[in-house]
Amino acid sequence: MSPLILVIGANGRVGRTVVDVLLSHGVRPRLMVRDSDAAQQRFGSQVDITSGDICDLAALQTAVDGASAVFLCTPVDPDQVAMQANVITAVKDVGAHLVKVSGLATFPGSFVDSGRWHAETETAAAAVGLSYTFLHPYFFTQNLLFQLATVREKGVLSAAVDDAKIAMVDTRDIAAVSARILIEPELARNKTLVLTQNVSLDYEEIAAAFASVLGRPVTYRRQTIGEVEQNLRRAGQPDWHIELILQFNRAFTQGLGSQTSSAINEILGRDPIDLLTSLKDAGSLASDANPFPN
Repeated sequence: MSPLILVIGANGRVGRTVVDVLLSHGVRPRLMVRDSDAAQQRFGSQVDITSGDICDLAALQTAVDGASAVFLCTPVDPDQVAMQANVITAVKDVGAHLVKVSGLATFPGSFVDSGRWHAETETAAAAVGLSYTFLHPYFFTQNLLFQLATVREKGVLSAAVDDAKIAMVDTRDIAAVSARILIEPELARNKTLVLTQNVSLDYEEIAAAFASVLGRPVTYRRQTIGEVEQNLRRAGQPDWHIELILQFNRAFTQGLGSQTSSAINEILGRDPIDLLTSLKDAGSLASDANPFPN
């Protein structure tokens, strides 16, 4: 009998891929989602779906009932510490293992708001004796696709990170690691895993990868933080999200996303998916309007 695994965030970019991987391992997961129609349309009868929001502790407690492991990946939100505290409570009540996706610059007192929020949740989970695995991806390779239209049309890739190197990761690798640990928690019980490719790349190298895939010259244009802020304000982004993206750029410039990790090799027994493969496998390379999606 396969374990009961709850996936919170199954309609998100990482969460839905976690579900796909679990299904490929013969696991029928339970999904807690706000939009049950979207989940039903994607996964059909292969999964069990419960509709609810992590703001609702009672709904969470119903969703986690009987679960041996819980996956948590939700959109960044100024209220996420309070919301994810409910998840900690519910998971602790049933003694399940929590696999939580955090992110860049996750440490106490981080100047990156989301990193500080994630760290608060991680600290709280450890403090109550929760069985956990915390995953720290710095930057999804798929995030690069939001610039695709400009890269394809003008041959220009822009960023405000100077010459910083970034150790990116394909969302499929995050999902594969998550699914493996959800099924076998002992692989990384009470550990924090940084998830990256085997190399870190600067934007000159990333531009060269785009050029190789698109078959046209691509150059890297260094933006200023001011330019990024103006673009985000024109796009109507809320102030907290603008500040967060500027913080991400600062963190990358300071080298906080440059260190590579062997965690993917160790958990999956293979190399991480590299950038060229990520771009080639994107198929039509559809653009994404959100530079930091889930």
